[in-house]
Amino acid sequence: MEEYGISSLFVAGKDRVFRGLVTVEGAVEAKKREIPLRDVMVTDSPTVRLDTPAQELMPIMAETAYPVAVLDDEEE
Repeated sequence: MEEYGISSLFVAGKDRVFRGLVTVEGAVEAKKREIPLRDVMVTDSPTVRLDTPAQELMPIMAETAYPVAVLDDEEE
């Protein structure tokens, strides 16, 4: 991930519903500790809906260390 400039990856279940994200740091920790990625997954990362106005999105983005997932009505 780091090699390609990717800081995190979004995680979706088999049902395509957003579950959270995994950071580079989390992936490295999982590899070192030989634990599943689910154990280092961030599940409280911010999300917004597709129809969220940009003026509402900007403060959310400014206050978080994580990328903001944009979800449709089915949370996909």
